[in-house]
Amino acid sequence: MRYQLGLPILAAAMALACAACAQPRTVATPEAVGLDSAEIAAVLETVHRKNIPLDSLYIERDGRAVLDLYVYPYAPTLRHDVASVSKSVTALTVGALFAQRPDFGMDQVIAPVGEIRMGDALSMRTGLACGDRPGEPELFAVMASPNWAEAAASLPRHSPPGAAFSYCSPAYLLASAFVTRATHASLASQAQRLIFEPLGITNWRWPADPQGHTRGWGDLDLLPGDLAKIGRMLLDHGAYEGRQVVPGKWISKATTAQSDASKADGYGYGFWLRKSVPGLIEGRGRGGQGVIAWPDQKLLIVMTASDTDDGQTLPLLAGLKPRSAPLPPNPASVARLTRAVEALAKPPAPQAPGMAGRFARPLLGRPLLLADTQWIRRLTLRQAGALGSLRIESPYYTFEVPLGFDGVPRLGEHGPEDGAVSGRATWIDPDHLVVEVRPYALAQRVTLDIAFTTAGATISAREASGLFAFHTTARPDLAK
Repeated sequence: MRYQLGLPILAAAMALACAACAQPRTVATPEAVGLDSAEIAAVLETVHRKNIPLDSLYIERDGRAVLDLYVYPYAPTLRHDVASVSKSVTALTVGALFAQRPDFGMDQVIAPVGEIRMGDALSMRTGLACGDRPGEPELFAVMASPNWAEAAASLPRHSPPGAAFSYCSPAYLLASAFVTRATHASLASQAQRLIFEPLGITNWRWPADPQGHTRGWGDLDLLPGDLAKIGRMLLDHGAYEGRQVVPGKWISKATTAQSDASKADGYGYGFWLRKSVPGLIEGRGRGGQGVIAWPDQKLLIVMTASDTDDGQTLPLLAGLKPRSAPLPPNPASVARLTRAVEALAKPPAPQAPGMAGRFARPLLGRPLLLADTQWIRRLTLRQAGALGSLRIESPYYTFEVPLGFDGVPRLGEHGPEDGAVSGRATWIDPDHLVVEVRPYALAQRVTLDIAFTTAGATISAREASGLFAFHTTARPDLAK
């Protein structure tokens, strides 16, 4: 493993991440741009010590990259679901579109029932009774209906539009559906034309609902390096490499608090604004996704994770203190940061794999039917020494996860949404297995606790960000 000029950046990862960049990023030590290597190292050491499921972290100041980290087994060539950072991209697309359509605006009514305007949707002030309960049950109810946009527009009201903030993801589906009706093109195709192509973003995926409306609230998959391009555009007030992509006036509106979201935060159009740090702009997503731009400090932080809903790395980054001038060179701190990067970028030391016990062994390779099929219908587990796999059949996806039974995650390319997936498994005892599955294109980390019995198994499952959790039994599928 080599480093450029002793910098704590993986040279190979840096080259891959910027392979599609129109202009390579300049590399610098943190001290050269007024950041402290020891402060960054402390963040990474905590991530490693606490096993925080960070996938990537990029830090850039004054146009110079100081950290481009990919945590094993994630890699810069793999797309990652950016979750609700998709809302930020939706708002940017709408802003670029409105610049070409003077007949559009924030007062444009997008849902005649209840007179919801575009500005109400993008600032989360629709008045819909939605977004006030954990897990966004209203969104899942909308997705269970035959017509998602109609279901979103038909949600109950708790206040007039424009009156109060409520974080309601279906609001962004209403915005997406309006874009399709008004332009006869999907939000995703408009984003490609207005945002992605000018930024040189070609490797992306953004699913649609059954009617073809882009899921404007989430589910956009991007490369971390391409998410950084969006962040640079924010830093440059809507411009990218000398070209104005989104009007500067729109960026000002989108990054000005339109709603009072909480005591600590305001919400603009698709962006969070911290009251405690004036000028800091955040696109946030479930599971620890983030693009953080601080134009006054010329600071950009981009991260992807398979984390809890609030994220565990972001609070650690609050300890970084940008200085107004370069710091003196500090080889000891740079070396500490290098070690911290190495510890996260390399695979963990393999452990002796456990083996299946008398109840589990006969069930290896046999499909198990779950009694509760809301999230998973059938599981098939295989093991051959340190390697194995888990086939997951759900109402939404069917895919095979490679498993490391030696404590080292294994990476596969054919997970949900045509994305990568990794997995590892640990025998707690010969008939008790814990499996961790991370489909990166869903920004999920699912833990399956499987206890094998004479009748089959009992299974407890939990998704880290709170999307779902269940406890059920499973029996062998006799038809297989």
